[in-house]
Amino acid sequence: MRRLVGRILYGSGVNRQAKARARIGLVIVAFAAVYSIIAARLVMFARVSDSHAVHRVVSSDAIATARPDILDRNGTVLATDVRVPSLYAEPRRLIDVDEAVELLTADVPDLDANELRERLSSTPRTWMWTKL
Repeated sequence: MRRLVGRILYGSGVNRQAKARARIGLVIVAFAAVYSIIAARLVMFARVSDSHAVHRVVSSDAIATARPDILDRNGTVLATDVRVPSLYAEPRRLIDVDEAVELLTADVPDLDANELRERLSSTPRTWMWTKL
């Protein structure tokens, strides 16, 4: 069996150069196959819709942020997790501050338009809370 494999790989006259070339060629083919599989998987992940990954992240975030109550030794609640909606803005990404203020105050009427306009136009921060 070994002789047969040797003859198939190296031919009838086996020398060291032929063995070296055959081994290098085999290594090149193996590396090419591994990198082709990796490239194919990357392309496959890039083409898959992100909706599945987003649902997994959102569900794990919901579990991670649901905090239990903090109790003292008698069982009295000292602190609890209160879920409240909040609103933030990214002032650097706003194209038209006036339009953003107009749309926000239309949806959230208890926001002060003048104060919001001033905060959005004068802040150098990347994001800020607009309503807690």
